Amino acid sequence: MKTISLIACAFAFTATSAVAETVPVDLSTWSTPDSNGNWNVAGDNNSVLQTINGQPTVFLNGLNQTSYTLDGTWRVNTTGDDDFIGFVFGYQNPSQYYLLDWKQRAQSGGGGVAQAGFRILKVDSDTAIPNIEFWPANSSAFTLLDSNLGTDKGWKDNTSYSFHLDFFTTPGQFSVEVKQGELTLWDTVVLDTSFTSGQFGFYNYSQAQVQYAGFTQKLVEPPSEVPLPAAVWMFAPALMGFLGLRRRQTKA
Repeated sequence: MKTISLIACAFAFTATSAVAETVPVDLSTWSTPDSNGNWNVAGDNNSVLQTINGQPTVFLNGLNQTSYTLDGTWRVNTTGDDDFIGFVFGYQNPSQYYLLDWKQRAQSGGGGVAQAGFRILKVDSDTAIPNIEFWPANSSAFTLLDSNLGTDKGWKDNTSYSFHLDFFTTPGQFSVEVKQGELTLWDTVVLDTSFTSGQFGFYNYSQAQVQYAGFTQKLVEPPSEVPLPAAVWMFAPALMGFLGLRRRQTKA
């Protein structure tokens, strides 16, 4: 009975969940797969400025990741426009990923209207998506997973916002939180498992002078287990030696 209990304890010890420490994101290794933006990484590799008012553009980390959290800030350093800023995650290719975009003011375009505020979209198409469709996001390539829209929901010029992404550290869901200082602007959980791994990146559409800075990431590793037979053989010699010593001490 004692042997079984000790072996069970040893097995339980091997089934643990490891959490990595939070580390700064080095933007010097990131890249863009398109020619629509001009992404300028600062000398300290801690921030990047996108300077072009053009078609949709992304700046990607080049890593296929799952089960992580990511935090940072972003802002628009101009009063000259009112269009889309945001992020992509679970990025598979230019036609499959999750997109969070944020528009300052409502505006018509692409055969529809883009409202002021936030959208979380699943982008999923077997073919290339015309750039103009990202404006209303009302074609079959887009599924609206969640939104927070309204005339008072747009971003403000020259204002810093914090972004938090929890990407499938809880199976079956990801969550997004956007804050201005201590004020929470949006905090939402999305239940979708279309893209549970992939690249993370920054996103702009028709908006210049967008800065992303101070991003950090924590990778959360899933529980790892040593199979019971392996655990038994791993700890058996030590356990048997311990029990033999106890028997000799008892007889003495």
